[in-house]
Amino acid sequence: MASGQLNSDIRRALRTALGSRAAAERLDTLLSEKSGRLAGATITIGAEATNVRAITIQLLDEEGADLDHVASVTAFLFTTAAMTTLATNVGSAGGGMAIGTDGLLPYNLSTGGNSLPNVFQLVSEADGDIDLTWTDTGTHEVFLALLMPTGDFVVSASIQNQA
Repeated sequence: MASGQLNSDIRRALRTALGSRAAAERLDTLLSEKSGRLAGATITIGAEATNVRAITIQLLDEEGADLDHVASVTAFLFTTAAMTTLATNVGSAGGGMAIGTDGLLPYNLSTGGNSLPNVFQLVSEADGDIDLTWTDTGTHEVFLALLMPTGDFVVSASIQNQA
């Protein structure tokens, strides 16, 4: 089934359930309009290699498919998965979170006395990929949270290097 397009069996079921062909077509139109919009993400934390971890983000549409266009999300570093406190002064000097091979990290949105960014804007490549690099010579634990357009967050597993 093509993205945003309902197959004939589903159309017939909707027509029966909704009572009219017009209602089923309207629902199909609404689903088509939503097709391809940023709705979620997967975050994969790589193994530590000499104080560095690769982090891969795949942005997803409403159907859970990989996004097929450039999109932007706001990212936060928190000290807990509950997202109660922004991480401050974490990561190595000159390290912390940086862009990897895919995507852009054009804006540090952090304010205040933080020595390293804890709120930043990310831009994906045309296939919805973003690669980040986390550098930390300490053992700070952080969680990467991505703010979706719905207002929901997608939160990573713990990011913590060994001493």
